[in-house]
Amino acid sequence: MAQRYIFSPDKHVGWERGNKKLLPIHDARSIRALLKFAADFQPDVWIEGGDNLDCGPVSHWLQDKKLSLNNLDLSRDTDEYTKLVLQPLSKLTSLKQKYWMIGNHEMWLTQLAEKHPGIQRVLSIQNLLDVDDWTVVGQGGHVKLGKLYFIHGDTLPNTKSMAEQAVIRYEHSIRFGHFHTFQAATKYSALDAKDVKTGVAVPGLCRRNPSYLAGRPNQWSTGFNWGYIHDDGTFTDYTTIIVNGRFSALGKTYHG
Repeated sequence: MAQRYIFSPDKHVGWERGNKKLLPIHDARSIRALLKFAADFQPDVWIEGGDNLDCGPVSHWLQDKKLSLNNLDLSRDTDEYTKLVLQPLSKLTSLKQKYWMIGNHEMWLTQLAEKHPGIQRVLSIQNLLDVDDWTVVGQGGHVKLGKLYFIHGDTLPNTKSMAEQAVIRYEHSIRFGHFHTFQAATKYSALDAKDVKTGVAVPGLCRRNPSYLAGRPNQWSTGFNWGYIHDDGTFTDYTTIIVNGRFSALGKTYHG
């Protein structure tokens, strides 16, 4: 029987200051729609693909911006992530493996600890969140399911061909987030017809137009990756795009 998985990067659970009020960076409707799908799909493996928390309150980009930091609170972010993501997943009894990837945003916690070593343990993901039954994957690490690899994606260059770069650099079929967009590429061998690998950029579950983009056009999209790992290591996977908190899969429409 094939192993079922869900790979969901870039939720960026947290808030930012915009229009003189706090605005969520995460897309709660899309996250809830994904979890409703998961209840039907019953995955064996869940991969939180990095930048799960936005970590804005400890961002080095905001360290000198007092107005932007006003009322941002890391504990609010972790409480919301627990309620919105971890608690629903704890009730998903099909899960046998859970991976929690550290992305570049969670590394802001480490950067702060470098300045103040005495709070390193306080700022660890294991202390901030109840992830005792998760395998925490360090920044730059990967998860391997059969012949398919998963990374956060911050090790890749931000180019128009990031999916092609991923499959070239890693030399394996690979799925990644970080860029908040969907893109796919295929790498093949002129000498071996069976040597075909694919790279796919997987969208995130955050708002498509946060305040810091100032309304500029962008390539961001919303979605996640899911599929099946077969007994021989081959796989069948899908990247689902979510629009306005809604998508269809497995013959059913899910709303957040």
